[in-house]
Amino acid sequence: MTAMVGIVLGSDSDLPMMKDAVKVLEKFGITYEMNISSAHRPRIRLPIMQGLPSPGG
Repeated sequence: MTAMVGIVLGSDSDLPMMKDAVKVLEKFGITYEMNISSAHRPRIRLPIMQGLPSPGG
């Protein structure tokens, strides 16, 4: 099964902030995928985003 919810963080220091959100997803059996993508690097399309439209298009 593919992930239903994508969580993209700007750095690993954001992980504690998402801890409760992940607990809720797991409680309801909702699949998710979490990726850390530096907010200070050029935008790249993460695997989780494949098939989504580009911003503004």
